[in-house]
Amino acid sequence: MEDKTEEAELLFQKVDKADLVSKSTHNICLLATQGLLNYRKGNPEKARELYLESMKLAKETGNDSLVSKALVNMAREEIILGEQDMTDVISKIKDISKKTTDEDLKEDIKSVIELHNKKK
Repeated sequence: MEDKTEEAELLFQKVDKADLVSKSTHNICLLATQGLLNYRKGNPEKARELYLESMKLAKETGNDSLVSKALVNMAREEIILGEQDMTDVISKIKDISKKTTDEDLKEDIKSVIELHNKKK
C-alpha cells in the first residue's frame, strides 16, 4: 500500500469545513479518511475518534455499508498498530463478510483477516 499522507493532508486543507459537520455520505467518508490519515501519521487516538464518529454518523443515517467499510479499514490500521486485541472485531467483520454482497468489501475483509493471522 502506497503511503500518500502528504498528498492527503494537502487535499484536506482544501475541504470545505461545512462538509465536516453534515451527516452526508461525503462527510462520513471524509471523517473516515481523516482517521486513516491520523493512523498513518502516528495519531491513533485521534484516528479512533474520527473513525468512530464516521461510523456513528453512518449508523444514524442507516448506511450500514459505510459502517462496515469504516470498521474494516479501522481494523486493518489497528492490526498494523498492534496495540489492541482484535479478536472480537475480527469476529464481527467475518459476520459482515457472510452477509454482504459487496465483493470489494469481502476482499478487503479477507485481506484484513489474513493480516490479523500473520500478526498473531
